[in-house]
Amino acid sequence: MLLMEHNNMICGEGEWRPSKKKRIRRLMELLKKTDRIHLKDAARMLEVSVMTIRRDLSQDDDPLPLTLLGGYIVMVNKPTSSTNMPLPAKKTHHRDDLPVAILAAGLVRENDLVFF
Repeated sequence: MLLMEHNNMICGEGEWRPSKKKRIRRLMELLKKTDRIHLKDAARMLEVSVMTIRRDLSQDDDPLPLTLLGGYIVMVNKPTSSTNMPLPAKKTHHRDDLPVAILAAGLVRENDLVFF
């Protein structure tokens, strides 16, 4: 198979398809609109195979801000929206807890292993 590159397009077997750079750039543009893209959907949008995208994301020549996580392509440093994250449970402290804590602390000796 003869491959030629011109204007970030690769030609092989009579058809032009985007180069790795263009595919990565396009994935990054798509990920600005959504937090993740399924690998099969990305392959369909870019008109390449799933394996091509896997290879693009796994090559070590240049660190990418994209990664494959559970069948989805996600941005590495993109903050997740707060609607998807569960809120931490609010801890309530009772004034009766302090004497118990002081008593328990008195039972712990140096090099003891304490499980909470």
